[in-house]
Amino acid sequence: MKQILHKYKPGAILEIGSFLGFSTRWLLEVTKSWSPKVTAIDPNIRHRVFDNPRGFVEKLNSDFHPGRLEIITGFFGHYDDNIYFDYEHYEPVQEREYVNGLVKDRVTIDKSWERKFDFIFIDGDHTYKSVMNNFETAIGILNDRGSINFHDALSWSGVNNALEDIKDRYQEKAEVCIYGDIDRMLLKRLRGNNDGIGFFRLLS
Repeated sequence: MKQILHKYKPGAILEIGSFLGFSTRWLLEVTKSWSPKVTAIDPNIRHRVFDNPRGFVEKLNSDFHPGRLEIITGFFGHYDDNIYFDYEHYEPVQEREYVNGLVKDRVTIDKSWERKFDFIFIDGDHTYKSVMNNFETAIGILNDRGSINFHDALSWSGVNNALEDIKDRYQEKAEVCIYGDIDRMLLKRLRGNNDGIGFFRLLS
């Protein structure tokens, strides 16, 4: 992904799914030479045992926030019942009414958002349905000659299958590919690691 960033040097970067902010920090550090603005979107609801991921994002990226980094607490596209899972399976267990109260305070971003980005990094829920939902929203706010990039494109079937369908849909209209070492990925999968970057760019 570093090669993609340095090749196109985007001026406006959008990260979908910042979680604890490690990828956010990487995006900020690897683009220091031209200092683009990075916008990170995450609903800040429980993920595994972390009840307040945004707090970690802010602390880890305090050197850049609020200067080069904008943090938005909200959903990118629609959300589904997956939002309840970690509240129902990790302590302290919370009722759905509690989660619904949190969700009401979150913004929901869709294609009508009056913002445009040169580089969009999709790293949210890795199910096929969520990846396609994120993509459909992202393409509506993508600048001309911009790209949409997908995390874990080799090792997560939901991401991989979504990219295959996107490639079939756009055929000669877009460049759609996956970067990564498939043989190395197979070894990593056995060890529980993730790999692969998906790339989408409309052809002019």
